[in-house]
Amino acid sequence: MSNTEQHKQFSTIANTVAFNLSQLLSANAVFFQLIASYATFRLNDAQNILCETDGCTLVYYKMRSISQESLESLKANQARNTLITVVTLLDTYLTDITRFLVLTRPESISKDRLVSFQDILGRESLSSIIDLVVNKVVHEQSYANFRTRVGHLQKTFGISLDQLSDKIDEFENVIQVRNRLIHDVAQYEYTSGSTRGQIVLSQKTSKESVSWVQATKAIDVGMYIAKEIYEKTSRHFFKQEPNAFTLEALTFDSNSFPVVNP
Repeated sequence: MSNTEQHKQFSTIANTVAFNLSQLLSANAVFFQLIASYATFRLNDAQNILCETDGCTLVYYKMRSISQESLESLKANQARNTLITVVTLLDTYLTDITRFLVLTRPESISKDRLVSFQDILGRESLSSIIDLVVNKVVHEQSYANFRTRVGHLQKTFGISLDQLSDKIDEFENVIQVRNRLIHDVAQYEYTSGSTRGQIVLSQKTSKESVSWVQATKAIDVGMYIAKEIYEKTSRHFFKQEPNAFTLEALTFDSNSFPVVNP
């Protein structure tokens, strides 16, 4: 297969992350429209300038039942889920790129890698054995930190990504926040008491939270990294110009996205 054809296949990875990120942005746009509509309702309600038909009355009754506390919880969860989704998408993106490049050049796998006889038994073709080994390599890489995974692309495939160093530092901070969000959800802490087998129960005083400034920054940095990796891999590995449509789809304008709590 020619480099041109392989590059077209490779571009589907970037197109996928661009599509998923655009879906996330669209969902957030609808969310902000709903928040704005609710704020308009509250203003008009306070000024007593709402319509008084039966249909309106029923809708307004439901709108008035929304407490400020539940609204703040909704805002916090949306920001939280946005950050988590961005990290998940970039994690999958990097995994798919690694798998694609290793499949393109299976000789990049260490010659010292051992494959058990049991693993090979039942495999019907060389391609299925290659898939087996590649999946093991990719799986191992997925447990490394983000910088190491990007460095693997540089070291193994000669893709120059040094310019991403500062952005990677920023995104690793985002990843740390995401990890705390999904792993530290308990309401209580359990510690050892003064006697054997005794457990001391205490309620946590604070939990990790995410502001819209953080969520927006996560999108900004994540899309920048995705775009740079696609662009540099296209040129350095495939010797092809990146698809202009894909590059545009991976461009995020943070000025068009709220950077303060709605």
